[in-house]
Amino acid sequence: MVFYKNTGNVFMDEPRTEMDPELACLVHAFGNQFHKSVRAYHEAGHAVVACFSENVELVDVSIDADEKGVGRTNVKLYQLEPGIASSPLTPSQRRDIEDSIKSLLGGQVAERHFQGPEYTIQCDMGWGDDNQRIAEYLKCIGVEQLPKLKAKTERDIEANWGFVEAVARALFEKTRLSGAEVEGIYKELTRSA
Repeated sequence: MVFYKNTGNVFMDEPRTEMDPELACLVHAFGNQFHKSVRAYHEAGHAVVACFSENVELVDVSIDADEKGVGRTNVKLYQLEPGIASSPLTPSQRRDIEDSIKSLLGGQVAERHFQGPEYTIQCDMGWGDDNQRIAEYLKCIGVEQLPKLKAKTERDIEANWGFVEAVARALFEKTRLSGAEVEGIYKELTRSA
């Protein structure tokens, strides 16, 4: 785990700076519970964006740390075929790729929203895996599409923040949810609204 003030990466437009001692003390005091919360919001962001996508199927989501120490959202994303980056895309392929990118961005966007603009704790391996996949998709549609897709993902997360929080709370309690359980959370929220 890496503790930085104003941590960013190539896709989030903010420079990485030195470790913040105040944040390190806070995280040391609350340790794994805070990191587990960050992981829950990150994975919930992936799950919520996937739920609203026509072209991404949410299978399950978990905050149980894998071999890299990060959670996992199991979604069926668009599978890039060899040579597709050099071929013209159909409108359907473009939508599938854009939905896949937004689903991958959902974790970072929700994590940053949860932590606020002042501080960010980021698991480099988790964001790195997401960013690597995003980069592959961007080869097909052009890197200039990223700001538009990021802005759309930010609006979707903001508009559905109550859903993100509910999924994150459920993940914090159960550590794993099926896609059907996540959809059930949404149905419950819309019934009580």
